[in-house]
Amino acid sequence: VDADNDGFDESVDCDDSNPFVFPGAEELCDGIDNNCDGVVDEGCPDCTDADNDGFFAQEGCGTPVDCDDENPLVNPGADEICFDSIDNNCDGVIDENCLTCTPGDACATGGVGVCSQGVFDSSCTCVSLVGPSPEVCGNGLDDDCDGIVDEESCSCSAGLTNCNGDCVDLSTDTAHCGSCNAQCAAGVACTLGSCAVTCVPSCSGLQCGDDGCGGSCGSCASGMVCNNNFCV
Repeated sequence: VDADNDGFDESVDCDDSNPFVFPGAEELCDGIDNNCDGVVDEGCPDCTDADNDGFFAQEGCGTPVDCDDENPLVNPGADEICFDSIDNNCDGVIDENCLTCTPGDACATGGVGVCSQGVFDSSCTCVSLVGPSPEVCGNGLDDDCDGIVDEESCSCSAGLTNCNGDCVDLSTDTAHCGSCNAQCAAGVACTLGSCAVTCVPSCSGLQCGDDGCGGSCGSCASGMVCNNNFCV
C-alpha cells in the first residue's frame, strides 16, 4: 500500500499519509522526520518561536524569518501598521504604502473660505476644522465656503441691515439713510432714518432773541427789550 502516492509503501514510509515524508526526502526542519531516518530535523538550527506567532527567528526552520521574535504582532505574515515606525511584516521596509503625513498636522482641504484649513486624521485625510455656516456680513470671512466673502445674502445682527454685503444702521448711516443706498448730501446727517440739515447756531449781527436754530442769542441790558432780535 502506498496511500500517499509518493513512491514508497507503508513498509518503509514512516508517514504514508504525507507525500512529503518518505525515505530520502529532504529534511525540512519542521519538527517532522521527513526522510524517515529516525531523527527529526537533523542538521537543522535550533528553531525558536518565542512569541508564539508561528514564525521562527532562524533561517532553515520552515518559515520565513521572524525579525522580532519577542513581538507577536511582528512577523512575515503581519499587516504593515502605518505611523508606528516598525517593520511589522519583516520585509525590510518601514511603513510601506502608507501616506506620508503626521496626524494632527495642518493641511489644506482644497475648499475655500474658512473650510480651506484642516488637519490630517489617522488615515491622512485632510479634515476641515470649521464647517460651512451662514454667511455673516462684515467679518471679512467666507463663512459658508462658497468662495464669496460677505455676499449680499449674508445675515446681520439685530438692528442692522444688509446693504450690499455690509451691515449698517439705517437710522444713522449717511450712505444708507432709511434704506439701502439712500445717501445724504455732504454735511447732512442721518437722524432716525432721515437726512436733515444740521443747524449751526450763529448770532452774527444779532443782539438778542432767536439764533435761527431754536436757540437764544442772549438778553438785553436793563431798561431795554428785545425786538426783532435787536435790543431797543
